[in-house]
Amino acid sequence: MIPAASRKTRRAFTLVELLVVVAIGVIFFMLLLPAGTGNKEPAKQIQCMSNLRQIGIGFWLYSGDHSNQLPWQVSSSVSQESAPTTIAADYFTPLTNYIKVTRLFVCPTDKSRQAATNITNFSNSNLSYFISLDVSLKSSPSLASTILAGDRHLSLHKQAVKAGLIETTNLAALGWTTELHNNTKNSRGVLVFADGHAEVVKTDKLAEVLQRQSIATNRLVIP
Repeated sequence: MIPAASRKTRRAFTLVELLVVVAIGVIFFMLLLPAGTGNKEPAKQIQCMSNLRQIGIGFWLYSGDHSNQLPWQVSSSVSQESAPTTIAADYFTPLTNYIKVTRLFVCPTDKSRQAATNITNFSNSNLSYFISLDVSLKSSPSLASTILAGDRHLSLHKQAVKAGLIETTNLAALGWTTELHNNTKNSRGVLVFADGHAEVVKTDKLAEVLQRQSIATNRLVIP
């Protein structure tokens, strides 16, 4: 028989100890963020990525309720697709049944767009993201390389694209402007892909990312 004095006692974490551990974790996380410079752009970029991931989830939820089809694929078959609308907000409006927080449709670095006060007033002025009309959410090994949506500040031949539908086969001509993410030196933007993951992509890598899709003509609707 083991003497009582030599027995090792086990105890669980107390609530206070658990809170201390959590607090230490938060402190370490804050230390990893840019400090002392007042630069909040990296944090805003992370928030933009989070917005696009949640938008990607919204499209998945929508497709799950509509036979794996996206909003612009529901009213007609793929082989008889009707002429697409040039208003980007029209493609995102159906997601408001799944995404109730309208600020998720606006990038924190987009100073010219504001979150809609309510769903009925949702328009391009409340949207920071383009949509790609060439995406399909049906099971495919190419989901991870197929662009679903992304930041609106695209450029074509080094000129900012205007709102509406753009169709291009010249992938090398596409890039980013300096409008979002404080792009004073290295132009970049955020993209969300059909599998739900998001990436920050610089201008010099954008054509490469687009080429992975193996799409002859890219159709993008810009807000």
